[in-house]
Amino acid sequence: MWKRVGLILLFIGSVCFHLTAQQEIYHFFDSRQSKDSLIVIPGMFTTYCQGEQIYWEIPDSLCGRDMIITTTILEAAALKARREEKRYGYSGDLLGPIIICFQKDGNNVLLQIPLCDRIGMDKDKGGIHHVACQRGDLMLHETLPILERTSSSVLVKVTNLLMKSPLFNLHPFNFELTLGMEEMEKSRIEEIKGFPENILIRSKRSFSVEDRSLGANGTFTTSWKIGVCLALLPREPLEMRLRNRNVGYFGLSKVDFSRNAYTPSLISVVKRWRLEPKDPEAYFKGELVEPIKPIVFYIDRNTPSRWVPFFIEAVNAWQESFERIGFKNAIRGELAPTPEENPEFSEDDTRYSFISWKTSFIQNAYGPSTVDPRSGEIITSHVGIFSSVWDLVQQWYFAQCGIVDSLARQIEVPDELLGELIKMVVTHEIGHTLGLEHNFIGSSLYSMEQLRDNEFLDKHGMGTSIMDYMRFNYAARGEDRVSLRNRIARIGTYDHFAIEWGYRYAPEGCVKNLDEWVEKEQRNPEKRFVDMIDVRAQSEDLGNDHVDFNGQGIENLKRLMDMPDVWQVTDQQSYRVVKSRFMGVLHQYSTYIGHVLTDIGGVMRSENDTTRFYVPVSKSYMIKVMQFLDQHVLVPFEWLYRDSLATRVDVDARRLAKDLYESTITRLVQKSINIALIEDNVNEEVYSLDEYLDELHHLIFREWRENTTVSASRYMMQSIYVKALKALFGKPDYIPSRVLVKGMKEVERIVEEGNTYMTGLSDVERKKVTWLLENLKSL
Repeated sequence: MWKRVGLILLFIGSVCFHLTAQQEIYHFFDSRQSKDSLIVIPGMFTTYCQGEQIYWEIPDSLCGRDMIITTTILEAAALKARREEKRYGYSGDLLGPIIICFQKDGNNVLLQIPLCDRIGMDKDKGGIHHVACQRGDLMLHETLPILERTSSSVLVKVTNLLMKSPLFNLHPFNFELTLGMEEMEKSRIEEIKGFPENILIRSKRSFSVEDRSLGANGTFTTSWKIGVCLALLPREPLEMRLRNRNVGYFGLSKVDFSRNAYTPSLISVVKRWRLEPKDPEAYFKGELVEPIKPIVFYIDRNTPSRWVPFFIEAVNAWQESFERIGFKNAIRGELAPTPEENPEFSEDDTRYSFISWKTSFIQNAYGPSTVDPRSGEIITSHVGIFSSVWDLVQQWYFAQCGIVDSLARQIEVPDELLGELIKMVVTHEIGHTLGLEHNFIGSSLYSMEQLRDNEFLDKHGMGTSIMDYMRFNYAARGEDRVSLRNRIARIGTYDHFAIEWGYRYAPEGCVKNLDEWVEKEQRNPEKRFVDMIDVRAQSEDLGNDHVDFNGQGIENLKRLMDMPDVWQVTDQQSYRVVKSRFMGVLHQYSTYIGHVLTDIGGVMRSENDTTRFYVPVSKSYMIKVMQFLDQHVLVPFEWLYRDSLATRVDVDARRLAKDLYESTITRLVQKSINIALIEDNVNEEVYSLDEYLDELHHLIFREWRENTTVSASRYMMQSIYVKALKALFGKPDYIPSRVLVKGMKEVERIVEEGNTYMTGLSDVERKKVTWLLENLKSL
């Protein structure tokens, strides 16, 4: 409850009761004869606080109006440990929204939750409309008795609503925050602020959480300070725009009853901001016009000052996209104002979008948005930047561009470089807040020659979209003169196109030809969007040929590993940096391999063939992939897993090598399923299952064929291959019968060749081969 003792209430805009309250409200509080003074907070609802009780005067004009509730964590709970997969639970986190409305019903006010999942219903029509209208669209959450009426408003008590209802608490987010049971005696409302179109309710919330480390019955209390914002939604929802599968926007699912007289249709509308020109006439003449309500992101003042300019530049980088469609100053970043500069500003107010800084070991960032569920309109956004993302981008940049940039090889990377790296991350997250999904095909268009050509890069960048997980230009070689700007991903042609599709202003009803426009525009491959089924749409990749680009990336890693100065450990700081570099190189190598493995048995969206949606990776390219495996994958990794370096930074190199062999070779064996399915379902010549298993066998058991000694690392590969092959038969219901038949022939071949190879081997070597064959006997 609201504690009176030791409580400081800060109410903005409080004024004398006699100047604001209507006579009927005055009589109500006068009749209570309370000794507690009355505090009045003007706002969307006038709030009255007397003692421990809180009341709202709800205007009749706002009854029936839709509103949203958002919850912002102002002070996070002190925890002994945070699970890294839990990205929420930090100061600045924005949770929600929940849509509500108030309706008068006799002597009560009903707090209801509108269901916004259906559109296009007409109760005057029969058939499916009649059936649909039999389900209501309002869920009753709470009934509030009317205590007093005026000619234009009603008074209700909301103490229990604000204290106990999950709508004004953290309960809806229990799974993400792991809250436990609330300790109501320790929870209290601390502050209420009123504004013309929203109300802020700030409270302390305490929860009892189990901790097994404290024993069977061990618990501890977590305390959170939260700000709940109840805000009025626009009277007229934004005109909905249907998603187009060829443009990557986040969507909101709805059931539409207007499209078919007999059955409803499932549709998706895009999430986007309301952007309307101040001067429509000038806008339609082609002039640059400022929007009525620009998109402004305020930078958390807890952000280290040296990074603030880069955060602002990241937001402002999107201005060009909006200028291309006629909007000037449509989006900008600013440092959050001080109380003296703007007394109304607060991060829990939905009027202000926010970029929050979070001190954490999490190496990540995220860019969600709060959406009006009626229309998909983005109302506000809180971007989260975790402090340890700096470690991640340094790892990436060292592994991908360390060969061309000496600054990346320094123990202390200059702030100027780090700022540019983090700007890429923030720019990407701002793209998400504008509604843009990932577009993983954005990195797949350009050739090796183009991405090593600085003049080409000046015009086109590394790829077509910052919304790809395209990090840095690992196509560049040590001798190439590629500028820093052209080594870092930036906003591209697709991003400009996507912003135009979602935000170009047009009068209501004048967007019917959007699909035709998209089809025409996407004849330019730089404007294409493709989902993850296409092998070209991969995370962290680069270029139009995975074999060439990832082969080049691996060669760059080898050159990095051969630079002795890069791996010197002289003190604790260099120890941490060198260990991070080493782990970054290991991860990058695994990523390069993974890109090429995805091509095996993969498909691409058809561009010219109208008879089918996808086409398989060509046979000629599959042959190239197998050559890549021979050269870069199914070979000893001694150049990478160096015991001397691993010991220096306390890393178990042999275990890591074994882990990579296992994941890679197991995946290669499982790829036989993909290849068989493609071979069985297309009418063209493709890389066959026989060819694949035959070549894989030759690569794995090369020494048997050549009658040479098998090294320890190669024996490890063979052991893992046998284990993976055996695993195919463990779940026969999930494996095509043809794969099982071919797999059994492969087993027979291994046994036959193994028995031949053992002739003349030493006892030690013979035991190794015998172990392999014994493992296959059960089949």
